[in-house]
Amino acid sequence: MASTFSGQQPAYGNPLGPVVDLAVPPSKSQLQRVLIASAWSGRPVLLQRVDLSKGWSAVGSDVGELTSLLETTGWQTAPAGRNTYELRSPGWSRLGAVQWQLGESGTSARLLLAALAFAGQPGSERTLDVAGTLRARGSDPLLASLRAAGVAWQQPGGRLWPVQLRSIAAPRSFVLEHPASSQEVSALLFPLAMQAGGVLEVRGTIPSRPYVGTTRAVLEAFGASVREQRQRQEGFEHTRFEVEPIPTTVDARQDPVQVRVEPDASAAAVAWAAGLMAGVPVRVGAWPDDPSQGDAAFPLQLQWAGAQVRRDAAQGLVVSGEITRGVDWDLQAMPDLAPVWAALAAAKAGGYWGQRQPSVLRGLGALERKESPRLSGLCALLQNLGLPAQHGRDWLSIPVGELRAPAQPWSASGDHRMAFALALLQWACPQLAIQDPQCVAKSWPGFWKAIERLRAASRA
Repeated sequence: MASTFSGQQPAYGNPLGPVVDLAVPPSKSQLQRVLIASAWSGRPVLLQRVDLSKGWSAVGSDVGELTSLLETTGWQTAPAGRNTYELRSPGWSRLGAVQWQLGESGTSARLLLAALAFAGQPGSERTLDVAGTLRARGSDPLLASLRAAGVAWQQPGGRLWPVQLRSIAAPRSFVLEHPASSQEVSALLFPLAMQAGGVLEVRGTIPSRPYVGTTRAVLEAFGASVREQRQRQEGFEHTRFEVEPIPTTVDARQDPVQVRVEPDASAAAVAWAAGLMAGVPVRVGAWPDDPSQGDAAFPLQLQWAGAQVRRDAAQGLVVSGEITRGVDWDLQAMPDLAPVWAALAAAKAGGYWGQRQPSVLRGLGALERKESPRLSGLCALLQNLGLPAQHGRDWLSIPVGELRAPAQPWSASGDHRMAFALALLQWACPQLAIQDPQCVAKSWPGFWKAIERLRAASRA
């Protein structure tokens, strides 16, 4: 969903001080797709509006791990101006036998799994292994699709990872049954765009569907064409993607693909939510008029819930005020916002902003398969904070109650998004302690410094 606030200048309901600028990381969902597309295709890229002065790992540990792996294939980064970098790669047309070790990014793992199946020399033995919480999360629908396409693979020792496979030439058609993640759809669009083109048939609902739009935007920036048709067949959603590939002739002297990196919408949501909890207006700069990320709908949701949102003259998006009503959201298209909304809804239900009001979050069926079982984890957290929360297979209800901090520190279970929710709830429950706060480094290494800035501003 696009979000545009040009020309809208609502007054602050209760300005409590000067606006605090928070620099959120660049969009890792966009970046990971661009980085893999640049390495695989060999097309030069001019990456704009990204600060790499402290290295790729400063963007997020998952992006740092991906770039370290890509560098083993000859992919390179070079400064090309202020917050501008050139990406160069020989391409993967000659890629042979490899053993790749990745971190715990599900996006990178699934895209690279398809790359190992089809990029480079057919008949090459390849292995992809992962680390951290991703080791407990497989990708059965994607693996089933690869096997149906003719890829021989195995999981040694019966574990989900590593995956060993033998590469083949990419076919011109794939079928993906009931994907567990939009990443599986994106993974199969990549070989179609990078090689001969063709058709991807997806049978079943695509979770977090806006991320497929991010993939389409990246592939089309590189020269591919992706057409999409949706219909219902036999009671199920059915999507057909027709892909025309990226031109195969690559001239190192050709104009590079120009990519303006968006601020990470998921991180921006946390920043704005933290500002509301702190009572401090927060601005996220360089906010695009038509962002490609599904989570960019968050400011529209905040407006409906009572907060003030305005765009300033410097292309920043400023959020202030407070949550004035409970919400009933379907978050199937943007499940990464569930922990943020759970924290804001809990604060509203617990009386943090005056009148207590309940909330319901829906479309959460994919949350149990994330870095931690987020749906049951959020419910347990809220119950321990004094709210009589309940959950089903894909919903979380947050009735009104009295907020209190648990007696013991609460673990984020190594899940960065759960840690963000805990950080937000610390304003409503100051005695709430987080057991493993540094797991936020996966997506926002500077998060706790940003929180300290807000705390200082709220005390000023």
